[in-house]
Amino acid sequence: MPRLEQVITENIAIKEQLPMFRQLSEHLSGLEAACAEHLGDDSPLLLPISRRLKTMIQRAADNQPAPGVVGAAVAQVKQAASQLLTPGAPIDNERDAHKALRAQQESARPLCAWWLKQKATDLRALRLNRTLLWMTIDAVPERNAEQITVLRGLPLEKLKLYQDRFDQGKYADLLVELEASLAKAPFWFDGQRMVWECLQNLNAELAMREVEIHFALLVQRLPGIVELRFHDGAPFADPSTRAWIAANVMPHLQSASAPRKVESENVETQPAWEKALEEVLPLLRKEGLKPAVQTLKQGLQSAHGGRERFFWQFALARLCFMAKKYELAKNQLETLDQTLQDSGLHAWEPDLALEVLHLLHSCCELLPQNHAVRERKEEIYRRLCHLDLEVVLE
Repeated sequence: MPRLEQVITENIAIKEQLPMFRQLSEHLSGLEAACAEHLGDDSPLLLPISRRLKTMIQRAADNQPAPGVVGAAVAQVKQAASQLLTPGAPIDNERDAHKALRAQQESARPLCAWWLKQKATDLRALRLNRTLLWMTIDAVPERNAEQITVLRGLPLEKLKLYQDRFDQGKYADLLVELEASLAKAPFWFDGQRMVWECLQNLNAELAMREVEIHFALLVQRLPGIVELRFHDGAPFADPSTRAWIAANVMPHLQSASAPRKVESENVETQPAWEKALEEVLPLLRKEGLKPAVQTLKQGLQSAHGGRERFFWQFALARLCFMAKKYELAKNQLETLDQTLQDSGLHAWEPDLALEVLHLLHSCCELLPQNHAVRERKEEIYRRLCHLDLEVVLE
Protein backbone atom coordinates (compact mmCIF):
# COMPACT_ATOMS: atom_id res chain seq x y z
CA MET A 1 0.00 0.00 0.00
CA PRO A 2 2.65 2.64 0.87
CA ARG A 3 4.47 1.88 -2.42
CA LEU A 4 1.23 2.22 -4.40
CA GLU A 5 0.44 5.52 -2.66
CA GLN A 6 3.95 6.79 -3.43
CA VAL A 7 3.55 6.04 -7.15
CA ILE A 8 0.16 7.69 -7.38
CA THR A 9 1.36 10.89 -5.68
CA GLU A 10 4.41 11.28 -7.96
CA ASN A 11 4.37 13.64 -10.89
CA ILE A 12 3.23 11.21 -13.58
CA ALA A 13 2.57 12.22 -17.17
CA ILE A 14 -1.02 10.94 -17.17
CA LYS A 15 -2.22 13.22 -19.94
CA GLU A 16 0.00 11.50 -22.54
CA GLN A 17 -1.09 8.05 -21.32
CA LEU A 18 -4.78 8.47 -20.52
CA PRO A 19 -6.01 5.14 -21.95
CA MET A 20 -3.51 3.18 -19.85
CA PHE A 21 -4.37 5.03 -16.62
CA ARG A 22 -8.10 4.61 -17.24
CA GLN A 23 -7.53 0.89 -17.54
CA LEU A 24 -5.42 0.98 -14.35
CA SER A 25 -8.27 2.74 -12.53
CA GLU A 26 -10.70 0.04 -13.64
CA HIS A 27 -8.35 -2.70 -12.42
CA LEU A 28 -7.91 -0.90 -9.11
CA SER A 29 -11.70 -0.68 -8.64
CA GLY A 30 -11.98 -4.39 -9.48
CA LEU A 31 -9.22 -5.21 -7.00
CA GLU A 32 -10.97 -3.20 -4.31
CA ALA A 33 -14.25 -5.11 -4.87
CA ALA A 34 -12.48 -8.49 -4.85
CA CYS A 35 -10.63 -7.70 -1.63
CA ALA A 36 -13.85 -6.57 0.07
CA GLU A 37 -15.59 -9.79 -1.02
CA HIS A 38 -12.90 -12.20 0.11
CA LEU A 39 -11.23 -10.37 3.01
CA GLY A 40 -14.10 -8.46 4.49
CA ASP A 41 -12.97 -6.10 7.27
CA ASP A 42 -9.31 -7.14 6.71
CA SER A 43 -9.21 -5.83 3.15
CA PRO A 44 -6.69 -2.99 2.45
CA LEU A 45 -8.06 0.51 2.17
CA LEU A 46 -7.91 1.06 -1.60
CA LEU A 47 -10.78 3.52 -1.93
CA PRO A 48 -8.76 6.73 -1.24
CA ILE A 49 -6.11 5.71 -3.77
CA SER A 50 -8.77 4.79 -6.34
CA ARG A 51 -10.54 8.13 -5.87
CA ARG A 52 -7.25 10.07 -6.11
CA LEU A 53 -6.38 8.27 -9.34
CA LYS A 54 -9.83 8.99 -10.83
CA THR A 55 -9.49 12.66 -9.88
CA MET A 56 -6.07 12.86 -11.54
CA ILE A 57 -7.47 11.19 -14.69
CA GLN A 58 -10.43 13.58 -14.79
CA ARG A 59 -8.17 16.61 -14.32
CA ALA A 60 -5.89 15.45 -17.14
CA ALA A 61 -8.91 14.85 -19.39
CA ASP A 62 -10.36 18.28 -18.58
CA ASN A 63 -7.07 19.91 -19.53
CA GLN A 64 -7.35 18.66 -23.13
CA PRO A 65 -7.72 21.60 -25.58
CA ALA A 66 -11.36 22.28 -26.30
CA PRO A 67 -12.57 22.29 -29.88
CA GLY A 68 -12.10 25.78 -31.21
CA VAL A 69 -9.18 27.91 -32.44
CA VAL A 70 -6.50 26.17 -30.34
CA GLY A 71 -7.95 22.74 -30.95
CA ALA A 72 -8.13 23.36 -34.68
CA ALA A 73 -4.52 24.56 -34.69
CA VAL A 74 -3.35 21.46 -32.83
CA ALA A 75 -5.30 19.24 -35.20
CA GLN A 76 -3.76 21.02 -38.18
CA VAL A 77 -0.25 20.53 -36.83
CA LYS A 78 -0.92 16.85 -36.14
CA GLN A 79 -2.32 16.38 -39.62
CA ALA A 80 0.71 18.06 -41.22
CA ALA A 81 3.08 15.96 -39.15
CA SER A 82 1.27 12.77 -40.01
CA GLN A 83 1.35 13.63 -43.72
CA LEU A 84 5.06 14.36 -43.49
CA LEU A 85 5.94 11.21 -41.62
CA THR A 86 3.44 8.76 -43.05
CA PRO A 87 4.66 6.99 -46.17
CA GLY A 88 2.20 7.22 -49.02
CA ALA A 89 0.35 10.23 -47.63
CA PRO A 90 -1.92 11.66 -50.35
CA ILE A 91 -0.66 14.75 -52.20
CA ASP A 92 -3.48 17.02 -53.37
CA ASN A 93 -1.74 20.29 -54.27
CA GLU A 94 1.55 21.92 -55.19
CA ARG A 95 2.29 22.86 -51.60
CA ASP A 96 1.97 19.25 -50.45
CA ALA A 97 4.14 18.16 -53.36
CA HIS A 98 6.85 20.65 -52.39
CA LYS A 99 6.74 19.51 -48.75
CA ALA A 100 6.97 15.89 -49.82
CA LEU A 101 9.98 16.64 -52.03
CA ARG A 102 11.69 18.57 -49.23
CA ALA A 103 11.09 15.63 -46.92
CA GLN A 104 12.66 13.30 -49.48
CA GLN A 105 15.69 15.57 -49.79
CA GLU A 106 16.15 15.82 -46.04
CA SER A 107 15.82 12.07 -45.50
CA ALA A 108 18.18 11.32 -48.40
CA ARG A 109 21.10 13.25 -46.91
CA PRO A 110 21.85 10.91 -43.98
CA LEU A 111 21.28 7.93 -46.27
CA CYS A 112 23.80 9.21 -48.82
CA ALA A 113 26.26 10.01 -46.03
CA TRP A 114 25.90 6.49 -44.62
CA TRP A 115 26.41 4.90 -48.04
CA LEU A 116 29.56 6.97 -48.60
CA LYS A 117 30.94 6.11 -45.17
CA GLN A 118 30.57 2.43 -46.00
CA LYS A 119 32.08 2.89 -49.49
CA ALA A 120 33.35 6.28 -50.64
CA THR A 121 32.71 5.45 -54.30
CA ASP A 122 29.13 4.20 -53.90
CA LEU A 123 27.28 5.04 -57.12
CA ARG A 124 23.91 5.11 -55.36
CA ALA A 125 24.92 8.02 -53.13
CA LEU A 126 26.35 10.05 -56.02
CA ARG A 127 23.29 9.36 -58.19
CA LEU A 128 20.65 10.06 -55.53
CA ASN A 129 22.34 13.21 -54.27
CA ARG A 130 22.50 14.78 -57.74
CA THR A 131 19.02 13.66 -58.77
CA LEU A 132 17.37 15.29 -55.76
CA LEU A 133 19.68 18.32 -55.90
CA TRP A 134 18.97 19.37 -59.48
CA MET A 135 15.59 17.86 -60.35
CA THR A 136 13.62 21.00 -59.38
CA ILE A 137 15.93 23.50 -61.11
CA ASP A 138 14.26 24.35 -64.42
CA ALA A 139 15.65 27.82 -65.10
CA VAL A 140 18.92 29.73 -64.87
CA PRO A 141 19.03 31.95 -61.74
CA GLU A 142 18.34 35.65 -62.23
CA ARG A 143 21.51 37.65 -62.89
CA ASN A 144 22.65 41.07 -64.01
CA ALA A 145 24.60 42.04 -67.14
CA GLU A 146 27.85 40.91 -65.47
CA GLN A 147 26.32 37.45 -64.90
CA ILE A 148 26.24 38.06 -61.12
CA THR A 149 23.42 36.43 -59.14
CA VAL A 150 22.24 36.98 -55.56
CA LEU A 151 23.33 33.46 -54.59
CA ARG A 152 26.08 32.86 -52.07
CA GLY A 153 28.97 30.44 -52.41
CA LEU A 154 30.68 28.46 -49.68
CA PRO A 155 32.67 30.33 -46.99
CA LEU A 156 36.36 30.77 -47.80
CA GLU A 157 37.35 28.97 -44.59
CA LYS A 158 35.47 25.86 -45.67
CA LEU A 159 36.97 26.00 -49.17
CA LYS A 160 40.46 26.20 -47.68
CA LEU A 161 39.70 23.30 -45.34
CA TYR A 162 38.55 21.15 -48.26
CA GLN A 163 41.64 22.00 -50.30
CA ASP A 164 43.88 21.13 -47.34
CA ARG A 165 42.14 17.76 -46.96
CA PHE A 166 42.61 17.12 -50.67
CA ASP A 167 46.30 18.04 -50.54
CA GLN A 168 46.73 15.65 -47.61
CA GLY A 169 45.27 12.83 -49.71
CA LYS A 170 42.23 12.23 -47.47
CA TYR A 171 40.03 11.55 -50.49
CA ALA A 172 37.48 9.17 -48.96
CA ASP A 173 36.81 11.35 -45.89
CA LEU A 174 36.70 14.49 -48.04
CA LEU A 175 34.13 12.92 -50.36
CA VAL A 176 31.65 12.56 -47.49
CA GLU A 177 32.09 16.23 -46.54
CA LEU A 178 31.93 17.49 -50.13
CA GLU A 179 28.74 15.59 -50.88
CA ALA A 180 27.13 16.99 -47.72
CA SER A 181 27.99 20.55 -48.82
CA LEU A 182 26.91 19.94 -52.41
CA ALA A 183 23.51 18.70 -51.21
CA LYS A 184 22.84 22.30 -50.10
CA ALA A 185 24.79 24.13 -52.82
CA PRO A 186 23.46 23.18 -56.27
CA PHE A 187 25.55 25.81 -58.10
CA TRP A 188 28.91 25.17 -56.42
CA PHE A 189 30.41 23.57 -59.52
CA ASP A 190 33.98 23.64 -58.19
CA GLY A 191 32.76 21.12 -55.63
CA GLN A 192 31.58 18.80 -58.41
CA ARG A 193 35.04 18.93 -59.94
CA MET A 194 36.69 18.28 -56.59
CA VAL A 195 34.46 15.24 -56.03
CA TRP A 196 35.51 13.98 -59.47
CA GLU A 197 39.19 14.51 -58.62
CA CYS A 198 38.77 12.59 -55.36
CA LEU A 199 37.16 9.73 -57.28
CA GLN A 200 39.97 9.90 -59.83
CA ASN A 201 42.55 9.47 -57.08
CA LEU A 202 40.54 6.52 -55.76
CA ASN A 203 40.59 4.93 -59.25
CA ALA A 204 36.78 4.95 -59.34
CA GLU A 205 36.14 5.21 -63.09
CA LEU A 206 32.42 4.35 -62.96
CA ALA A 207 31.82 6.87 -60.19
CA MET A 208 33.64 9.53 -62.22
CA ARG A 209 31.34 8.82 -65.17
CA GLU A 210 28.33 9.14 -62.87
CA VAL A 211 29.36 12.65 -61.81
CA GLU A 212 30.18 13.66 -65.40
CA ILE A 213 26.88 12.47 -66.88
CA HIS A 214 24.63 14.04 -64.24
CA PHE A 215 26.47 17.33 -64.57
CA ALA A 216 26.32 17.14 -68.38
CA LEU A 217 22.54 16.78 -68.22
CA LEU A 218 22.30 19.90 -66.03
CA VAL A 219 24.48 21.91 -68.43
CA GLN A 220 22.39 20.71 -71.36
CA ARG A 221 19.14 21.69 -69.62
CA LEU A 222 20.39 25.13 -68.52
CA PRO A 223 22.60 26.68 -71.23
CA GLY A 224 24.84 29.40 -69.84
CA ILE A 225 24.68 28.16 -66.24
CA VAL A 226 28.46 27.67 -66.10
CA GLU A 227 29.07 31.35 -66.90
CA LEU A 228 27.24 32.72 -63.84
CA ARG A 229 28.75 34.13 -60.65
CA PHE A 230 27.87 34.32 -56.98
CA HIS A 231 26.90 37.60 -55.30
CA ASP A 232 30.56 38.48 -54.59
CA GLY A 233 31.66 37.92 -58.18
CA ALA A 234 33.18 34.49 -57.56
CA PRO A 235 32.36 32.22 -60.52
CA PHE A 236 30.11 29.17 -60.26
CA ALA A 237 32.95 27.41 -62.09
CA ASP A 238 36.54 28.67 -61.82
CA PRO A 239 38.98 28.23 -64.74
CA SER A 240 40.07 24.76 -63.55
CA THR A 241 36.46 23.65 -63.31
CA ARG A 242 35.61 25.06 -66.73
CA ALA A 243 38.58 23.22 -68.18
CA TRP A 244 37.36 20.02 -66.51
CA ILE A 245 33.87 20.61 -67.95
CA ALA A 246 35.30 21.08 -71.44
CA ALA A 247 37.49 17.99 -71.24
CA ASN A 248 35.32 15.55 -69.29
CA VAL A 249 31.70 16.73 -69.20
CA MET A 250 30.92 18.27 -72.58
CA PRO A 251 32.03 15.23 -74.63
CA HIS A 252 28.99 13.38 -73.25
CA LEU A 253 26.75 15.88 -75.08
CA GLN A 254 28.44 15.78 -78.45
CA SER A 255 27.29 13.81 -81.44
CA ALA A 256 28.45 10.30 -82.23
CA SER A 257 30.76 11.63 -84.97
CA ALA A 258 32.91 13.52 -82.48
CA PRO A 259 35.84 11.77 -80.77
CA ARG A 260 33.96 11.57 -77.50
CA LYS A 261 34.41 9.36 -74.52
CA VAL A 262 31.62 6.84 -74.09
CA GLU A 263 30.29 5.11 -71.03
CA SER A 264 31.90 1.93 -69.79
CA GLU A 265 29.06 -0.28 -70.98
CA ASN A 266 29.99 0.66 -74.59
CA VAL A 267 33.68 -0.17 -74.24
CA GLU A 268 33.44 -2.68 -77.11
CA THR A 269 32.59 0.12 -79.57
CA GLN A 270 35.21 2.61 -78.35
CA PRO A 271 37.90 3.68 -80.80
CA ALA A 272 41.36 2.40 -79.87
CA TRP A 273 42.62 5.91 -78.96
CA GLU A 274 39.71 6.52 -76.55
CA LYS A 275 40.19 3.17 -74.87
CA ALA A 276 43.94 3.75 -74.62
CA LEU A 277 43.43 7.21 -73.10
CA GLU A 278 41.17 5.82 -70.38
CA GLU A 279 43.60 2.99 -69.66
CA VAL A 280 46.61 5.31 -69.17
CA LEU A 281 44.86 7.59 -66.64
CA PRO A 282 45.78 5.37 -63.65
CA LEU A 283 49.35 5.31 -64.96
CA LEU A 284 49.31 9.12 -65.20
CA ARG A 285 48.26 9.40 -61.56
CA LYS A 286 50.76 6.87 -60.25
CA GLU A 287 53.87 7.39 -62.37
CA GLY A 288 53.39 10.75 -64.06
CA LEU A 289 52.99 12.06 -67.59
CA LYS A 290 56.06 10.59 -69.30
CA PRO A 291 55.16 6.86 -69.09
CA ALA A 292 51.54 7.65 -70.00
CA VAL A 293 52.70 9.56 -73.10
CA GLN A 294 54.99 6.68 -74.09
CA THR A 295 52.04 4.29 -73.97
CA LEU A 296 49.88 6.51 -76.19
CA LYS A 297 52.77 7.06 -78.60
CA GLN A 298 52.83 3.33 -79.28
CA GLY A 299 49.29 3.63 -80.59
CA LEU A 300 50.20 6.71 -82.62
CA GLN A 301 53.09 4.87 -84.28
CA SER A 302 50.84 1.98 -85.29
CA ALA A 303 48.06 4.26 -86.64
CA HIS A 304 46.90 3.72 -90.23
CA GLY A 305 46.15 6.83 -92.23
CA GLY A 306 45.90 10.52 -91.41
CA ARG A 307 42.53 10.31 -89.67
CA GLU A 308 43.70 7.78 -87.07
CA ARG A 309 46.92 9.70 -86.52
CA PHE A 310 44.87 12.88 -85.89
CA PHE A 311 42.76 11.20 -83.20
CA TRP A 312 45.81 9.68 -81.50
CA GLN A 313 47.46 13.11 -81.45
CA PHE A 314 44.28 14.62 -80.03
CA ALA A 315 44.29 11.95 -77.30
CA LEU A 316 47.87 12.97 -76.45
CA ALA A 317 46.81 16.63 -76.22
CA ARG A 318 43.93 15.72 -73.92
CA LEU A 319 46.31 13.67 -71.77
CA CYS A 320 48.62 16.67 -71.38
CA PHE A 321 45.61 18.81 -70.48
CA MET A 322 44.50 16.30 -67.82
CA ALA A 323 48.04 16.39 -66.42
CA LYS A 324 47.66 20.21 -66.20
CA LYS A 325 50.47 20.74 -68.70
CA TYR A 326 48.52 23.47 -70.43
CA GLU A 327 51.36 24.97 -72.49
CA LEU A 328 52.25 21.54 -73.86
CA ALA A 329 48.60 20.76 -74.60
CA LYS A 330 48.14 24.17 -76.27
CA ASN A 331 51.06 23.59 -78.64
CA GLN A 332 49.66 20.24 -79.75
CA LEU A 333 46.14 21.63 -80.14
CA GLU A 334 47.44 24.55 -82.24
CA THR A 335 48.98 22.02 -84.64
CA LEU A 336 45.75 19.99 -84.77
CA ASP A 337 43.69 23.12 -85.35
CA GLN A 338 45.96 24.12 -88.23
CA THR A 339 45.67 20.61 -89.69
CA LEU A 340 41.87 20.87 -89.64
CA GLN A 341 41.93 24.25 -91.39
CA ASP A 342 44.52 23.30 -94.00
CA SER A 343 42.61 20.14 -94.94
CA GLY A 344 39.21 21.79 -94.93
CA LEU A 345 37.94 19.17 -92.46
CA HIS A 346 36.72 21.86 -90.05
CA ALA A 347 33.85 22.49 -92.49
CA TRP A 348 32.98 18.81 -92.82
CA GLU A 349 33.50 17.77 -89.19
CA PRO A 350 32.38 20.81 -87.17
CA ASP A 351 31.96 18.78 -83.97
CA LEU A 352 35.60 17.74 -84.11
CA ALA A 353 36.68 21.33 -84.79
CA LEU A 354 34.56 22.51 -81.86
CA GLU A 355 36.11 20.04 -79.47
CA VAL A 356 39.64 21.07 -80.44
CA LEU A 357 38.77 24.77 -80.15
CA HIS A 358 36.98 24.37 -76.81
CA LEU A 359 40.02 22.64 -75.32
CA LEU A 360 42.37 25.19 -76.88
CA HIS A 361 40.29 28.02 -75.41
CA SER A 362 40.43 26.34 -71.99
CA CYS A 363 44.23 26.14 -72.25
CA CYS A 364 44.40 29.87 -72.97
CA GLU A 365 42.22 30.57 -69.93
CA LEU A 366 44.45 28.50 -67.65
CA LEU A 367 47.81 29.77 -68.87
CA PRO A 368 49.46 32.87 -67.31
CA GLN A 369 47.78 35.83 -68.97
CA ASN A 370 49.75 38.16 -71.25
CA HIS A 371 48.90 40.11 -74.39
CA ALA A 372 49.62 37.22 -76.77
CA VAL A 373 47.56 34.71 -74.79
CA ARG A 374 44.63 37.10 -74.42
CA GLU A 375 44.70 37.94 -78.11
CA ARG A 376 44.74 34.26 -79.07
CA LYS A 377 41.92 33.52 -76.64
CA GLU A 378 39.75 36.24 -78.17
CA GLU A 379 40.44 34.94 -81.67
CA ILE A 380 39.44 31.40 -80.65
CA TYR A 381 36.31 32.77 -79.01
CA ARG A 382 35.28 34.52 -82.23
CA ARG A 383 35.72 31.28 -84.15
CA LEU A 384 33.70 29.40 -81.55
CA CYS A 385 30.92 31.94 -81.93
CA HIS A 386 30.95 31.32 -85.67
CA LEU A 387 30.83 27.52 -85.25
CA ASP A 388 28.59 27.26 -82.19
CA LEU A 389 25.67 29.65 -81.61
CA GLU A 390 25.36 28.45 -77.98
CA VAL A 391 28.67 30.18 -77.19
CA VAL A 392 27.10 33.49 -78.23
CA LEU A 393 23.99 32.81 -76.14
CA GLU A 394 26.15 32.11 -73.09
